[in-house]
Amino acid sequence: MRLKSLRSKFILQVSLLVLVVSSVFLTFFIFEFKRTIQEELNNQGSLLVKYLAYAQEIAQAMLRRQQAQAIIAARKKIVEGAVGMVQDALRMLSEQKIVELDEEKKAQMVNNLMVALVSESEAQPIINTGSLY
Repeated sequence: MRLKSLRSKFILQVSLLVLVVSSVFLTFFIFEFKRTIQEELNNQGSLLVKYLAYAQEIAQAMLRRQQAQAIIAARKKIVEGAVGMVQDALRMLSEQKIVELDEEKKAQMVNNLMVALVSESEAQPIINTGSLY
């Protein structure tokens, strides 16, 4: 439960960071665009640009794109973190000689851990009452 809470907070923080960076870049781009147009117009004549905005449809499309990029970036970070955790778990089990796993069992463990760490829903524990081998 704690891992899911931490993962959710991390996703939110990464998403917000990507949105802030995208918003700052967009604001800078609009400012520079306005400044460039103003300089050209001042050199050519006397038109003053007071307000510049995107059409609503374009702004919505840009926002959806930013949100999609934020989600992709957050999911990428989650997968990278999950892979690192799985590598650490396999390494620690091997180094501390807790259990020896053949390649098939390692693959099964990697699959189970990746599903538990990366999935959107909370993992449901299963208790095996039989032999693992």
